[in-house]
Amino acid sequence: YGEVIGECLAQEKIKMLFSLSGAHILPIYEGCIKNDIQIIHFRDERAAVHAAEGFARVTKRIGVACITAGVGLTNGITGIASAYSDNIPLLILAGRHSIIDEGKGGLQELYGVDICKSITKWSWCAYDGENIPRFLKEGIWRAIIPTPGPTLLEIPFDVLMKEAEEWNSKCYGEPIHNKKVKVEGDPLEIKKAVELLITAERPLIIAGDDAYWSEAGEAIAELVNKLMIPIYGTRLGTGVVDESSPLAVHRAWRTKITKSADVILTFGVNFWHGEGYGEPPVFSNDAKVIQVDPDQKRLYHNVKPKLAICGDSKSVAQQMLSFIEKYSNLSKNSGWLKTISEIKESFEQNNKKELERFKNAKPIHPAVLGYEMNKFVKERKPITVIDGADCVSYVEKWIKASYIGQIIPINPLGVVGNGIPLGIGAKLGAPDKTVLVNIGDGGFGICGMEIETAARYEIPLLTVVANNSAWGATYSLLKFIYGKDTAPIAALKEGIRYDKIAEELGGIGIYVEDPDHINKALNEGFSLLQNKKPVVLNIVINREVFGPIYTGRIAPLFYRPRPKKISISIQYPFEEEHRFLYPGSIIEDYNNLQFTPIVDTKRKSTTNDGS
Repeated sequence: YGEVIGECLAQEKIKMLFSLSGAHILPIYEGCIKNDIQIIHFRDERAAVHAAEGFARVTKRIGVACITAGVGLTNGITGIASAYSDNIPLLILAGRHSIIDEGKGGLQELYGVDICKSITKWSWCAYDGENIPRFLKEGIWRAIIPTPGPTLLEIPFDVLMKEAEEWNSKCYGEPIHNKKVKVEGDPLEIKKAVELLITAERPLIIAGDDAYWSEAGEAIAELVNKLMIPIYGTRLGTGVVDESSPLAVHRAWRTKITKSADVILTFGVNFWHGEGYGEPPVFSNDAKVIQVDPDQKRLYHNVKPKLAICGDSKSVAQQMLSFIEKYSNLSKNSGWLKTISEIKESFEQNNKKELERFKNAKPIHPAVLGYEMNKFVKERKPITVIDGADCVSYVEKWIKASYIGQIIPINPLGVVGNGIPLGIGAKLGAPDKTVLVNIGDGGFGICGMEIETAARYEIPLLTVVANNSAWGATYSLLKFIYGKDTAPIAALKEGIRYDKIAEELGGIGIYVEDPDHINKALNEGFSLLQNKKPVVLNIVINREVFGPIYTGRIAPLFYRPRPKKISISIQYPFEEEHRFLYPGSIIEDYNNLQFTPIVDTKRKSTTNDGS
């Protein structure tokens, strides 16, 4: 039945299978080879699944990964869970021990369906070969319908080895891989939504994942421009409107806008931790939310919308545009747009002050790397994969998307070490685009060997390693909270030449330790991609920087009051009341670090212990 699987995948126009080999899945390989499906072979199952995710993201089609039984499945679980948390459509084909060996302790005996139920939309085991085509179709369909996500089909080895009798490819029926679920919203609700928008004083549109999957970008952008309503793009919805536009709200300073808006129209937005669960202080309880989502289960999740419209983003946006034609003398929201412009200008001025302060610092300050990365991305417009935590938080702070789908952001699951395989999958899915991966040295230690995979398949991938010789997300917190003696736990060996490792793996390496050389190195790396080799820039940055990742909701969770009152000078104004240390501070003496309690003027109260 391995050949049957190959034929079914071919009918679904599947051109690539992302995998790491194992005896239990070799019959599937045979079926793929006979049907001209290219097998992209990785060094780890997790990487194979991440690559399938990268492919699915840029093609808007299902990605297919194949992993072997037992440890092959467990190795791939992080990739599956990652896709599940980010709603990426994947079909995972998993090997399984033979049915005849069930319960005997057979080779790699493991029950993948049971393990993966909580991280897939659908998990099934094909105990008989005759139903494999039906199971494949169901797995694909369930993966692509809203809200998308991974599905798992586990196939026992003895079922795969069985001869398929009376099988005819026509039995599979019509392919479904390119079917789009189109759901129009209730016209009465659409009318109410439009009226709320055009009468609002401080309206805001938020584009989420479904804006991307339903291909609603053009319709939403038209809505934004006709109504002159600012737009904030989150996750895959980033870049519906070029983030350099006066109407675009950037994630780094969005909170002042989201908490001030009186009417908010959302298209397929997941109100998870990264969006403050749709609650204060990120959002206002007084805002009237118009929630649009094709998945009924996501309506009312974490938010209490004034209007909940079940429909795909493209259809609903087009319906709204039709209703708008009936109105004249639409408000231009000039006062609201002026406020947004002032907030944006203030943020960018503070960024420039920070850049000026650290532009010549050695080791390189991550703010300088973020600035140079943004310049490069703005000019070259690559698909940009962001992998990491502390060292890439400055990249997220600076970088602006020019088009929807350009940015593959940090995963909601907090996955580190997925960047290079994501980039490989993205490049295979969009061969005409440049793909840039920004990753920390910690993440490179997890997936860096996949540079060899990129070299083997002549995949020109540009990777920037922000090398701070630490797990930076915990390094500063350990020193700040528990004392400097705890820092070695999160420190890595200094001076590792990741550029030379890349060369040994068949790629090209560039070493950078001078801030003035970053721009030249990025453009040199871009030019070297024509050699059809992966290029790795090893950029040494300062690990003593207390970065933006510690602001917002993370750091206060860890703060423990110290016995004496302490104080620190604040360099720039904070954007949020609960930020308790200037992001970007270089902390040299953690044991004597002092800071003053923050005064929340709204609550007219303060604390003496700094909490």
